[in-house]
Amino acid sequence: MDELSASSPFVISGSVADDTESIVYNDVTFHITKITINKLYRGMDSVSEGDTITLLQTDILEDPLVEERKELILFLKKYQGPVIDNAYRIVGLKQGHFTLNSDGKVYPISVNLAKSSHAKDRESSLVGVEAETASGIPLEELVEIIDSTSYNPPQNR
Repeated sequence: MDELSASSPFVISGSVADDTESIVYNDVTFHITKITINKLYRGMDSVSEGDTITLLQTDILEDPLVEERKELILFLKKYQGPVIDNAYRIVGLKQGHFTLNSDGKVYPISVNLAKSSHAKDRESSLVGVEAETASGIPLEELVEIIDSTSYNPPQNR
């Protein structure tokens, strides 16, 4: 979790604000979703709680789409590329995509997907952040990690 937090200039809890729009760029389908920021845990841009941001995803196994009616915890970075202006990407793709469940714990999206699809032995194949948080991490503990870990921007080579 420390590495994910250090790699993320922007960490929020949020919810899907609008339907996802799909666009095709160079034969790749991208999904654009508006996310309302419910809580800003770390922010490097001029955004605030209550603002809506644009999330860019590709809907591959490593980048499952955000779902409506879920409280999301997202570790984000500014998207830089030709597909869309002023958007964000999830750091580490599914590694930086979590849901806050009603038990007050934060779970990796892959665990929630496994539960909903009844996938066998899914939790035993998790690695990294997903394995660390598969049984849920209390939100307060996650906030402590974010607060105690400074953003460490990548070095230009």
